[in-house]
Amino acid sequence: MTDELDFPVAPEPSVVLRVATIGAATGALAGGVEGLGLTIGAKIVLGAGAAASLVGATVVLDAALGLVLGVVAGAVAAVPGRRVMHWKRLRAGAALTVLLLALFFLAPLARELWVLQDRRVPAMGMIALATIVASTFWFNAGYWLRRESIGAGPVIGWRVYAPLTGLLLAGVAALTSGPPPGPTRVPTAGSRSVVLLTIDTLRRDHVGAYGSVANTPVLDKLAREGVLFEDAITPTPETAPSHASMLTGRHPAEHRVIANGIPLKNGYLTATEQLAISGYRTGAFVSSFAAGSTTGFGQGFQVYDDEFSPLVRGLGRARVARLGLPLLLRFGNPAAFPWLLERKAPDTIGQALSWVGGGEGPFFLWVHLFEPHAPYEARGAGVPSAAAVDHRAILAQEPGYAYTAAEELALRDLYRQEVEYTDAQVGTLLEGLKSSVGLENVLILVVADHGESLGEHGIKFNHHGLYDEVLRVPLIAWTPPVPGEEPSFPPGTRVARQVNVGDVANTLLEFSGVPLLSGTQSLPLLSLARGADVPARPVQLLGRATASLRAGQLYGVRDPNGVKYIERDDGAELYDLGADPGELVDISVDQPAAVTSGQLNVAQLREQVGGVEASTSEMLKALGYQD
Repeated sequence: MTDELDFPVAPEPSVVLRVATIGAATGALAGGVEGLGLTIGAKIVLGAGAAASLVGATVVLDAALGLVLGVVAGAVAAVPGRRVMHWKRLRAGAALTVLLLALFFLAPLARELWVLQDRRVPAMGMIALATIVASTFWFNAGYWLRRESIGAGPVIGWRVYAPLTGLLLAGVAALTSGPPPGPTRVPTAGSRSVVLLTIDTLRRDHVGAYGSVANTPVLDKLAREGVLFEDAITPTPETAPSHASMLTGRHPAEHRVIANGIPLKNGYLTATEQLAISGYRTGAFVSSFAAGSTTGFGQGFQVYDDEFSPLVRGLGRARVARLGLPLLLRFGNPAAFPWLLERKAPDTIGQALSWVGGGEGPFFLWVHLFEPHAPYEARGAGVPSAAAVDHRAILAQEPGYAYTAAEELALRDLYRQEVEYTDAQVGTLLEGLKSSVGLENVLILVVADHGESLGEHGIKFNHHGLYDEVLRVPLIAWTPPVPGEEPSFPPGTRVARQVNVGDVANTLLEFSGVPLLSGTQSLPLLSLARGADVPARPVQLLGRATASLRAGQLYGVRDPNGVKYIERDDGAELYDLGADPGELVDISVDQPAAVTSGQLNVAQLREQVGGVEASTSEMLKALGYQD
């Protein structure tokens, strides 16, 4: 016998359609809550309009997600057919949709608590919370759907109120938006600002001051008027590990960021945190996903702007976007979505200058420019074949692409164009700083995270390996001359001794008059420029054997006396850099004592690194890194 409640008074759409609309409405409400949370917790500068747009966008995205999940849940609920009362099928489908939505937001948090932090009770609490939310919806839906089925309740109800509430939160976000919190402490009188400008993948020999094939007048001027470090080394030629060393003053084996994709943990005090503690405004503006907020570099920054979306600022932080982006890059064409992974220099610089000019007091500004990194793009006049080469499309091919001789020539020229374009952008940044806040008592520290191989040692247009093309980086410190005052260091100084990018941290703090990071080997380089007698140290080296992580790692040591040892899984290499700067003649067979010394050093490094697992996301793959 069929229950009369199976026949509603008013005609109803199918179970699937009805549950889908309930899912869309619930998703819209979830999107409003998520968007409001993003605007409150954002480390990017959002005005009222941008905040409202962000919430509106998350409402739309999560409503679409709820619609899809509702279709799935509705199809499951409709399977019993007429054997189950109509309102019960609707209730089951609606509750299942809410459960799926809750798990979508809470399951990743549970995984992070369980896997990364080993906090199992809170992780299980996240899953329990999703179940509680769905159960609550189950009981409430059972009440209002049953009343609706007999004509005693509203027909629309939740499907109107939920999305309207979500959109209302957009207005709340607009009213409550504002700049991220500033420093909580007043800086000491006479505090001096610092600007760290990192240029991704910039070869040392493509800066004119180092004897370049490129035309870099802005960087050359900084070198003439400041200090040029002739032998600056990165211990690891990858973006995240190198920048982690700059901020912490520690070797990758110590801070544990040994490859892209591994976040910096909160266990070490960074130069940024030290400056923030001392009352500095702190802002970072990065141009690549490889240096984005997922790296953990946001420690101590009041503003950390890694927003690349050209439409809605902050949308990249929405969970649908964060989880959908890898799928898009995995099954789509990365060449078609460059803005998902990187930001153009003018956009990064524009945001940085807006932030600097919008506040008072000493500041620490980090600007990261990405243009020299692959894929290389045409920026001006070059060899005729350069404009015809689409490097982004080449990188989208399977690993092991065979470059033609013409393509190699063109890509070297495109790389040069990228460097020259970046130099001009550095000029734009400096002019903007000068006009907005002035450059008096400001240190500009320019450094690359690593170099690039343009065919040397058989490595083409990538930066794996441990040869000097990828290890030696430009490093320039500059402050404007102040009439009547002693310069911070003799202009035009060239420091020949070996230093490394980990020295950046205490160099920034030294100039600022802020206490140096203790427990590190980070040297204050301005003291070196003024003649301080500090013995040079060897730099332990860590890198990839190939572009693919599966091929294993390389270990090595670069001694300040000009000897480099590299250890591979299948052997070792030894080079006398003084006599053989191109590293063309392996002398390991002739120098067994030096090899033994290198092996002992590398054994220690291997032990430190052991147990750290690197992973490469779809985003990093699209930038040329491989699993």
